[in-house]
Amino acid sequence: MTVSRREFLQGAVAAAVGGLCGCVGDELERTGAAHGPFDICVIGSGFAGTYLALRTVGGGLTTVLVEAGSEDRSSDSRRRTGAFRYTNSGGVSYPVNETRMIAVGGTSGLWSGRVNRLRPTDFRLRSEFGLSVDWPLTYDELEPYYCQAEQALSARGYPLVPDAEPPRGCDYPFQPGGMYKPPVLSLEHEELEFFSVPLSKVGGDGGPVRLARSEIPGFLRYPGANLLSDRQATRLVTLDGKTIDHVIVQTPSGSKEKVRARCFVLAAGAVEIPRLLLQSCSHWFPQGLGNNSDLVGRFFVEHPTFMWRFRAKDTFGHPLGIHRTYSFNDRFRNEGLNACQFQLRVFPSGQVVWKLQPEMESRAENRVTLAQSRDDSSGGGVPDLHFSGSELDRRTFDKGLRLLAQLTRSLGGDADPRTRLRKWRAHPSGTCRMGIDERSGVVGRDNRVFGIDNLFLSGATVFPAAGTSNPTLTVVALTLRLADQLMARFGR
Repeated sequence: MTVSRREFLQGAVAAAVGGLCGCVGDELERTGAAHGPFDICVIGSGFAGTYLALRTVGGGLTTVLVEAGSEDRSSDSRRRTGAFRYTNSGGVSYPVNETRMIAVGGTSGLWSGRVNRLRPTDFRLRSEFGLSVDWPLTYDELEPYYCQAEQALSARGYPLVPDAEPPRGCDYPFQPGGMYKPPVLSLEHEELEFFSVPLSKVGGDGGPVRLARSEIPGFLRYPGANLLSDRQATRLVTLDGKTIDHVIVQTPSGSKEKVRARCFVLAAGAVEIPRLLLQSCSHWFPQGLGNNSDLVGRFFVEHPTFMWRFRAKDTFGHPLGIHRTYSFNDRFRNEGLNACQFQLRVFPSGQVVWKLQPEMESRAENRVTLAQSRDDSSGGGVPDLHFSGSELDRRTFDKGLRLLAQLTRSLGGDADPRTRLRKWRAHPSGTCRMGIDERSGVVGRDNRVFGIDNLFLSGATVFPAAGTSNPTLTVVALTLRLADQLMARFGR
């Protein structure tokens, strides 16, 4: 490899400063094979990466998907994910490796297929309720991409229930026969508005989209498509402080390679994306890429779910299946609480399951950092997640639990709170939030990292607030919007 005097001096300075900031910091890190240059390099092959890559390669841009996991679907996904170490601090021991899948196709191998939208007020929390922040884009701007995302994910759902669901400019691609019959339930003399949860359903088994099976093969049929699996991205390298020149990746054997491109998109999830940005420090960015305001990794949020199982004395008027209501969302927010979604599922046996899914308060202290005293096999820092609930989270849960007890008694069930169960929904988000400038976010409304001309983020990591909806449909909608922007800018 031939190195210019300018690159040598830049590398030497960066190595010195990088040593001080706790990462590699050497633009001239020794590598083996070199790949590219490509038009687009996408790191991560889950929903946020694959649908972007499909659109850019379909538009004629040479595109490479870089994936840390394997293409071998017969191997144990949990074992592959477990190779990615992390630590926990704070009040919650959050199971990072149980909520992600490091493999070709990403967490599409784990998800349950829920494809509901965020609500318009989820984008306006500050202006409507004085809570958290507003998104720098509106529901109306994203709505056409929601329609496209529902097509991509083969969404199946009943026609719109106007008072229960967000407005929509398209029908679901697939609809069950007949009309939706909602449960008839009231609380505090007000009837609740329910809707049927739309689902991704494809193939003979009717299961949800699995990217490794349904989308990655289609991507690879394009002449400009490339897939580099079993390669963990360890560092993004800039030679001028303005653009990313290449990304360094490591194979399972420990060898390092270089991938060059005109544009880089990080789509590796809410833990790995901040980890990579923080590891990529240099003399231009001593605290990591996009981190001039110390926002990378902050505002981690999840969806806790509290479940209540019981046998109803009478389910007459409550149709079988899954039903959700957002009736409490804005009501809670008007009281200064977090939103709270309720889901009712009625089984043929008469068993009923209530699910209470509150949103969590977005707090700067809930964050991903690099554990200073621990390194992983790639030579970078192990991500540490500091995560705790807040007093607002507790008050929201307490009120939701009281309402849930009332609803349970209305069905003749046991309202003993000891019967509740809790789990995490595997919806991590918010660690590189979208803002109007670098003082309020890591990326702008165009998903570009502030301060870097050709680096973009895709996925729930950019959510300024999570609402109470499942995130996948919004992730794909944002991804398709970003893909159109990249096509307009980098298209030939």
